[in-house]
Amino acid sequence: MINNHPLISQLNKLKESSKEAVADAQYEGGDELKAYLHVERQVEKDLKEIIREASLSNKACLVLVCGNVGDGKSHLLSKICQDTNMADALKEFYIHNDATESFSPDQTCLETLSEILAPFSDDNISGCNDKWILAINLGTLSNFIEDQSVEFSKLKFFVEQNGIINPENFEIRDKYISDSNFQYVNFTNHHFYELTEDGAEPKLLETLLEKVITPIQENPIFFAYQQLVEEEWSLTCPVRINFETLFVEKNRQVIASLLVECILKDKLIISFRQILNFIHDMLVPYELSSLEFGKYKKVVLNVTSDLRLDYNLINYIFQRPQISKIFYSFHKLDPSIRRYESLDERAITLFTSTNPIDVFNNDFTDLSPSLTNNLGDQNGFKDILFKTYLRLRYFMNYKDIVYQDDYFKSFTKALFFSNTKDASGLKEINELVKNVALLWNGSTLEKNKIMFNSISKHSSYRLFRTIHFISILPRPSDKLQANVLHQFLTEVKIKFKKPTTHNSERDNVISIDVDYSLFLLLQKVKSGYRPNKLDRNSFINFVSLVDNLIYDNSENEELFIDEVNIGKHLDYTLKLDEYGDFKFSAL
Repeated sequence: MINNHPLISQLNKLKESSKEAVADAQYEGGDELKAYLHVERQVEKDLKEIIREASLSNKACLVLVCGNVGDGKSHLLSKICQDTNMADALKEFYIHNDATESFSPDQTCLETLSEILAPFSDDNISGCNDKWILAINLGTLSNFIEDQSVEFSKLKFFVEQNGIINPENFEIRDKYISDSNFQYVNFTNHHFYELTEDGAEPKLLETLLEKVITPIQENPIFFAYQQLVEEEWSLTCPVRINFETLFVEKNRQVIASLLVECILKDKLIISFRQILNFIHDMLVPYELSSLEFGKYKKVVLNVTSDLRLDYNLINYIFQRPQISKIFYSFHKLDPSIRRYESLDERAITLFTSTNPIDVFNNDFTDLSPSLTNNLGDQNGFKDILFKTYLRLRYFMNYKDIVYQDDYFKSFTKALFFSNTKDASGLKEINELVKNVALLWNGSTLEKNKIMFNSISKHSSYRLFRTIHFISILPRPSDKLQANVLHQFLTEVKIKFKKPTTHNSERDNVISIDVDYSLFLLLQKVKSGYRPNKLDRNSFINFVSLVDNLIYDNSENEELFIDEVNIGKHLDYTLKLDEYGDFKFSAL
């Protein structure tokens, strides 16, 4: 007879607050769960390649392992240090694992860094052959190169040239830079998913979820599950049921795909530690997580059908937005808040039936154990049952066309083309930006006319000017030949060129970075939506682009005046004649 919940005990190690948090790695190695759950990412392969190459060089080398707090830099270094195949290469290196440390209470972390990196200062680097690996947060790196910009100008130039802090200069390039004393990997450009021409692929996340439930001896979580299964009372245990939900590959694929949508749509910065915490939270209902074991068993033995549905992973991940930013994003992607014509008839049957439990059990025979009439909340039961029906249908058929988000897929494809510098692939999104720029303040039947933003909403007239701007696209030789991207930027970079005037060529280039939220707004405007004050305040970068087009060198341009008669041609023109006089005439 067990005296605690074995599965919860193991899953608790995935919590960020746990003393045994998986990402808190030390060089001497970690516990069995930490070792087992490690998934090799591309950033690890890249770093290993850099270390091997640099170890063979006679010149000094500083390898920067950059990223944000909690993204797994220390864990990665720990794994590499434990890799026997890396032992010979690592002998050449010193490793500093925490750039926020100081050597003494009287010393700041930047002073400590300056002491450690002294061999790589401008004065010393040419006569040095030291090799260091430095794990450093981007904020600390930024502060250091600004504070020590004179002594470490070469390091500063390298950081800026490679877009390590400011992604403006980021390019996908070879891992090892043979002609440099500085090397780097940047966790912020390596993601938990990959990009292909068909969109985002969450294989790494799927692999992690699969490892959690894999029935092998090295997996302490599954061993704990086996202990739990031996207890008869666990048949209705929500944690056991949720864990078994992950046995279905399609369920893991859906969760992984939804995580990618959350990251891209809401621009979430998620660390490996937070993903592990999310796995714990979706398997262990918050309301049950802190119950004493004896009380937990009593609750489980008497759990009602409505509560069991509420605790079920397929419902739980959409219904607890207050738990974390990931859960909040999942809440917004809830398939039950949409309506699907192909499901309406069966859904109505369920909702109007006098015995909805029988209808539900017949449709979902794999749901174990089956629902019963043991209900706690009679009024809310039909609502949770109906939502469960829609969510289960989504999990079972998530690849069906009825569930596809065409805008999201178009955006992820555009991301791939942007990062691979594919001019042909970027045509669609470039044209979208150009067309919406013309429509942003209001439209006319005339081509290439852009409207000045009216100060008064009650004005009887609208003012337009003609604009011409063309896309600046990558050259064919710039195109990266790759089918899968492991590191990339998550915004589409778009540039336009206006006709050259007295300004320099550089002054006539305008650019904008398009993330998913802006992409979605552009699609709405293209379909007839008029941006409101909130849109203008939220997407000031696009407002600036439109204003740049309108007001640049406009004093000598012909202007067009339109009486408010939307859908008709423009009415008047105002321009300077050859004598410098204004000429007003009807069109």
